[in-house]
Amino acid sequence: MLSNNPIPLEERKDLSEVERKMWRTLIRVSSLDENKVGFIMTGWNFRKSIYFDRNQLSCDLIKNLKIDYRFHAHFNLGVENPEDVYIDLNTYEKD
Repeated sequence: MLSNNPIPLEERKDLSEVERKMWRTLIRVSSLDENKVGFIMTGWNFRKSIYFDRNQLSCDLIKNLKIDYRFHAHFNLGVENPEDVYIDLNTYEKD
């Protein structure tokens, strides 16, 4: 599970059931450098990138990364804050 929060999603009692529910959505790579990757979740906020450390990503995903690369994965769509976003990369599907 990809997140900027060190607490696992299933332990986040501060998030409601709606905020923890995972939904399949299209994710686009918006920025990329040696250390960070920016993602835009089209089902959530298509104007705001969420940044993750590159070393958190799976090898299969890293080899495909480039700007505007798109893939489907599940994430908790009901959250408002970027620091509460969790992406389930086990559901990663190339678009």
